[in-house]
Amino acid sequence: MACRMDLLTRAKDLGIQTEFVDGQGHIHVTDAVALRIILDALPVRAPYRFLREAVVIRSGQPSRTELNQAATSPLRWKIVRGPKIIAEGKTDDRTIVWPADLPEGAYRLHLTDAQIAELKQIMDSSDQRMRECHRTVKDQHIQKVVAMLDDSQKAEYAKMRAEREKRHQQEQAKK
Repeated sequence: MACRMDLLTRAKDLGIQTEFVDGQGHIHVTDAVALRIILDALPVRAPYRFLREAVVIRSGQPSRTELNQAATSPLRWKIVRGPKIIAEGKTDDRTIVWPADLPEGAYRLHLTDAQIAELKQIMDSSDQRMRECHRTVKDQHIQKVVAMLDDSQKAEYAKMRAEREKRHQQEQAKK
């Protein structure tokens, strides 16, 4: 079993208070067994890619956050609550200076660096090229099939393709 100091240090690192003042003003230290139960119940903390830890900003005080080495410039940030954007900005160095007029509350932070933006452009370009290739192959397929059919089969094939296209459009409309 870990020593009490290790438990206290781990709790402190996770932002858990290990002491409290009761209604009569007496200070109490959380029991080691209770602290162990609390710490063991917490999930393993996944490392943040751009930040070392959650950001806490004190109302009315200037605040800045240093970024991890993994972030590449420029880094765009957005503070959101649900679908609403509360504040947004961009930094070209390893520091985000938070807005001083940020309303009190709990928010989510969205970060996008240059690497992710570049990856999105690559993915979008690849998707477009794949759609173009698919269209070309499909058109060639139809031309070859039509070339081998007689006139009555061509009419039936055109009808079948129209029905298939209609079903495809209906399925896309459901999504």
